[in-house]
Amino acid sequence: MGEEVLVEMAREIAAKLRDNLTVDWAVRDSVRAKLRIMIRTLLRRYKYPPNQSKDAVEMVLKQAEVISASEMAA
Repeated sequence: MGEEVLVEMAREIAAKLRDNLTVDWAVRDSVRAKLRIMIRTLLRRYKYPPNQSKDAVEMVLKQAEVISASEMAA
């Protein structure tokens, strides 16, 4: 995957997460499941390697947790 595609994909993921996160998203399994599906769908659309998508989904969710925690602390 080229750098331009990865940047575009990252921007779209960030926008979708921003639009779909709720206050309690980190503790509600149903919300986390919805986010996982949304991220997987986006990865498939960009033809992200399927054998790496599970790790990518988990990494995105961990990054979202860090960003969310830092925004709540500010």
